[in-house]
Amino acid sequence: MLGGNAHDSSTFAGTVAGAGALIFGGGTYTLGAGTILTMSSWTMRQGGDGQAVTTAVNGIVSYGGAFSQQSHTTLTIAAGDKLRLTGAASFTGSFFPATVSGAGTLTFAGGTQALNANVVLDVANWVISNDAATSLNESLTYAGAFTLAAATTLSINGEMLALTGAASLGGRIDGSGMLQLSNATKTVAGRGVIAVMVADVGTIEAARGTLAFTRAIGGGGAMSVDAGATLEADAAVASQLSMTFNGVGGVLALGRHAQFAATINGFAAGDAIDLLGAQATAATLQGGDRLVITNGATTVATLQLGGDYTAATFNVTSDGHGGTNVTVTGAPPAAPFIAAMAGLGAASHAAAPAWTPS
Repeated sequence: MLGGNAHDSSTFAGTVAGAGALIFGGGTYTLGAGTILTMSSWTMRQGGDGQAVTTAVNGIVSYGGAFSQQSHTTLTIAAGDKLRLTGAASFTGSFFPATVSGAGTLTFAGGTQALNANVVLDVANWVISNDAATSLNESLTYAGAFTLAAATTLSINGEMLALTGAASLGGRIDGSGMLQLSNATKTVAGRGVIAVMVADVGTIEAARGTLAFTRAIGGGGAMSVDAGATLEADAAVASQLSMTFNGVGGVLALGRHAQFAATINGFAAGDAIDLLGAQATAATLQGGDRLVITNGATTVATLQLGGDYTAATFNVTSDGHGGTNVTVTGAPPAAPFIAAMAGLGAASHAAAPAWTPS
């Protein structure tokens, strides 16, 4: 309904247009297949008598105006269906939450979005794409499939975002909060940047392109880098973590070489450890499992290795950008990533252990 309030129950299957506002102010509403929304604003808010609002999306619906979902409202997206928001959007609960649920997909496809107090995301798929910039201003736990496409930004301004389901990371995550990851991958080309502190309680995999972490990584999970991809750690990495070369040709790039304490598994011929911005003249094995990298008489980094490298030879060469590539010959064959995960089990999904970034 254009420029007014829809009450109690309404079904939409055509076009709603104009310069006015569409307000769902209590009741139940359905956006069916063929719904086209082009009005200037769309608001979901509880009725004047405190009546809740429920809106069902039963089709592929795109909206480019100003969207606001407020307290005591539920937006349900059906399986195979999608709500695609391309303009400014805000989600804000208060005493009652603002809830998005269902087996479908919520997509922020451009524009700016703000997730504020008491927002519940129970929708199966959450996608940020098309240069969208999203701000999370409160803590949030999301258990569905999350996709952050290339050239997008997610700012964590609340205490923490916990992604307990599968997460595909291709854009940039920044802010003052923490990111907890249980099953994160980067499967697209280009550079993805995680510029917040991270708690790895499961797995992080750089499968393609570069996945760069500019802040400390804690937790007790596992990291891996696949053939042809780069995993970059520019700050401290906790000793409870493991890092596995999963296939030949991966690169582990270290910006704070002396603060990388995770155990490195599967390092083999064809792989490289790139010490960013650091010169080195030698890399030698000490104590059977510690790789000590030096520049003359100065120790640049000491890295913990997993496996038997007593018969291996370590080489240092320039990376062509002011740093040093460390490679190996005669090392054990690269172990599959699944082997590095053995024994992680249910503990990988537990809360991250206490840690202090360096």
